[in-house]
Amino acid sequence: MAATPLRAVPSAFAWETDSTFARILVPFDFSAGAQRALAAALAMKRSFGSKIHLFHMATPGNDARIIRGVGGAEAHVGDLALETESRLLRFVERLFPEHGGEIAVHAGIGADLVQGIERAAADARATLVLLSARQKQTVFRTQVEKVVRSLDCAVMIVCAPRAGAPS
Repeated sequence: MAATPLRAVPSAFAWETDSTFARILVPFDFSAGAQRALAAALAMKRSFGSKIHLFHMATPGNDARIIRGVGGAEAHVGDLALETESRLLRFVERLFPEHGGEIAVHAGIGADLVQGIERAAADARATLVLLSARQKQTVFRTQVEKVVRSLDCAVMIVCAPRAGAPS
């Protein structure tokens, strides 16, 4: 009995440049959960050829002092954005040196995280936003739920590691 030749995958299943995984935005707060989300995005990059965009929302005041160093002068908003992007690049190069030049970094300045992520997703033309979240039971809507409801693209949530658990 002769073996049946394999047929080509129908084009409806082929990954195209506008697929869900084409441009992934990862909101990043330097936590273990955010690092897990970035690692997941990099795995998708390897599998689907995704472009990764990393986003951090800095707030004038405390974030400015942390980024510039405790006791540093108050940063101008434009300087804070550039310093935040620089810090993201250094972090990626230290943690994922093989992907340093492949990840676009973006910084937002302000206090409304949901609007910042929504704006960053639009600017990056994100097809997927990859969020990190802890399990949380609450009467009020969480930031993650607000982000999910505000976006026009797909959203994937990566469970953040529990406190004390290995990441």
